[in-house]
Amino acid sequence: MGSGASAYALLRRIKAGLKRPVHRIRFWRYRKGHESPLIFIVGLPRSGTTWLTQMFTSVQGYRYLSPWHATQTDHNLREKTLRGFARQLVVLRLHLPWSEGNARILEASRQRYVVTYRDLRDVVVSWYHYVSKVDPQHFLHSQLRSLNLEEGIDYYIEHILDYEVRWIRNWRNHRHPELSTETRWK
Repeated sequence: MGSGASAYALLRRIKAGLKRPVHRIRFWRYRKGHESPLIFIVGLPRSGTTWLTQMFTSVQGYRYLSPWHATQTDHNLREKTLRGFARQLVVLRLHLPWSEGNARILEASRQRYVVTYRDLRDVVVSWYHYVSKVDPQHFLHSQLRSLNLEEGIDYYIEHILDYEVRWIRNWRNHRHPELSTETRWK
């Protein structure tokens, strides 16, 4: 990680630390009637995670927070990730791949979670438009901005599709049946 990335991570941690007392006050004010103070959403990019986050944060008291360590390419859990949101009404969203380490952290915490994904034919079109046209900060933007839709789809098939198929299969085959809910939408 470069010095710019580490400085950015440090600023995110400072900002989160400054907001923590406000979120704890909200927790004590609104906690009654909320069975789950932490709502955890796991999903592929362009698969409805932002929509679900907006829906859950419309419930009074809940706020979206991102873990300090998440980057565009690393969404894995750390041992302290879920503990960092204790006594807060939080919606946490990550493009978390299934792994034994991530599963162990989720199971040890008994954290319930929603796994969401979308038909990959729809994902590729949304992904292409988002990366090539909407987000110039995306790490693939410079490679995709000059490609037309067909070329963008070819890039996705060659470089990303296998990963996302494995992502879906791994979560479907290994998610904890008592702690998780699976949603698929079109």
